[in-house]
Amino acid sequence: MSSVTVTSADLSALAGKNCIITGGSTGIGEATVKLLFDHGATVTIGDINDAVGEALAASFPERVSYVHCDVSSWESVLSLFSAAAKQGPIDIVFSNAGVTGKEQLLEDTFTSSGELAAPTFPDVAVNLTGTLHMTKLALHHFRKTGTGRLVLTGSAASYLDTPPLWNYSAAKHGVLGLMRALRCQVREWGDVTVNMIAPWFTLTPMAATLGPKWGDRPANSPAGVAKALAFAATGKEWRDGGVGGKTKLGDPVNGCTFWVGGDEIVEFERATREARTLWMGETLTLAVNEGQEALGGW
Repeated sequence: MSSVTVTSADLSALAGKNCIITGGSTGIGEATVKLLFDHGATVTIGDINDAVGEALAASFPERVSYVHCDVSSWESVLSLFSAAAKQGPIDIVFSNAGVTGKEQLLEDTFTSSGELAAPTFPDVAVNLTGTLHMTKLALHHFRKTGTGRLVLTGSAASYLDTPPLWNYSAAKHGVLGLMRALRCQVREWGDVTVNMIAPWFTLTPMAATLGPKWGDRPANSPAGVAKALAFAATGKEWRDGGVGGKTKLGDPVNGCTFWVGGDEIVEFERATREARTLWMGETLTLAVNEGQEALGGW
């Protein structure tokens, strides 16, 4: 297990950074905005919760602004990045917006002729398509400047079966797949990294309906998850060889998933790779590892 401690040096690296965060009006996003501001960053919040988001931005004397942004809309995300770019080159993008409670996979509706109607998947539109929109624009900016940090908010549902959140789980598995597919390539564009966080149960309004089921088990605070987001953007590699042997001690963390449970942060990706022999066997693991490296992955 690779536990992570977020240090004052990690947080002080936020000073002067121009940041975008979606879903920044409440919960984990709100806590992250406060952390970023307290450590000297400039923050552009993107959200659809206008009244709360505008009030949050107004509560800071400077360096925080709010832009209405529906991440499922390309035009809306374009406007968010345009607003943030007025503050200077974009340094850090937190693709954090997410929704639950819109599951429609098993709901049957019918057309006027009695046929099963085409389903809609709003959870996927926000949690996965929205992440792809944010990723596209973040990397567009980072490739121009040769530097940048992209942090994706996944979920415990990126790894675990989480019924009845079928669409949510599918989308969050997709976020993990996106991070993994990008992590080797982003380094080709300069000082660019991509990491993901995977919070388990967190005490936010979005998780309120699950509270009775969770009981008194250890839960995350929004502030605890915010520290994981900050580390994913500013942390340095703390293990010999790094994730997949692709980074060295002191390099910016890249290609990591930081699981957060009870406010404890644990990196998952290296352990996942090392466990391949347990579920593939040594011969197949060697073949898969060599094949991945040949294809540019790890």
